Amino acid sequence: MVNNINAFFSGKSCIAANLLKLYQVGLRLVTISRPKKLNLVLRRLKTAGQKNCCKGRGDFRMFNINLGTIGGANLREANLKGANLEKANLKEANFKWCNLREAKCHGADLSDTNLIETDFERADVIQANFQRANLKGADLEEANLKWANLGKVNLRETNLERVDFTGANLKKSNLKGSNMKEANLEGTNLRWANLRDTHNLSFDQISEVLTLQGIKLNEELFKSLKEDYYSLFIGPENSMNDEILP
Repeated sequence: MVNNINAFFSGKSCIAANLLKLYQVGLRLVTISRPKKLNLVLRRLKTAGQKNCCKGRGDFRMFNINLGTIGGANLREANLKGANLEKANLKEANFKWCNLREAKCHGADLSDTNLIETDFERADVIQANFQRANLKGADLEEANLKWANLGKVNLRETNLERVDFTGANLKKSNLKGSNMKEANLEGTNLRWANLRDTHNLSFDQISEVLTLQGIKLNEELFKSLKEDYYSLFIGPENSMNDEILP
């Protein structure tokens, strides 16, 4: 296991820019002075005797890649609890079964990522971009998703208990079968989203959204909402949170 890994990435793109990566593996300091994708760095760590790092399973707690780029990296099953991923480019990365509890992902680009059954409990993902990501079965309990872009995201069977979706974009997202207990949907864009068979979704919760235009709901809730909040089904034109940028 990696006891302590501390990485500093300079510049907006770690793939294109000159950078210095410092990895402390036990008492050994490994310095890599050329731009490399994270997969190659993990392979070096494995060569240094750190088994399982290439397939994740490594302990990357408090990992810091602020403003860095690890797009397309394979971090399956990695422990990233409390990691600093603010404004990082993580596009198309594989985070399947990862531990991202309490991770700091403010403004990060997580578009097109594999986040199946990932643990995001209490994570800070304010203004993060999740477009087209797959979060099926993920645990996002008490995560902060204010103003996040979750357009066309797969959120089927996820735990969204007490998640703060204030102002978030969930346009065309699939939340079927998810647990919505006490989730804050104030100002959320649910245009063309699928909320059929969701659990613990109350009338009061969904009445606070920005728009319900084209939404898919169970028939009973749909009729009740349309009767009392017909204007939400018309939907505001050119909604400001249709396309939220990270």
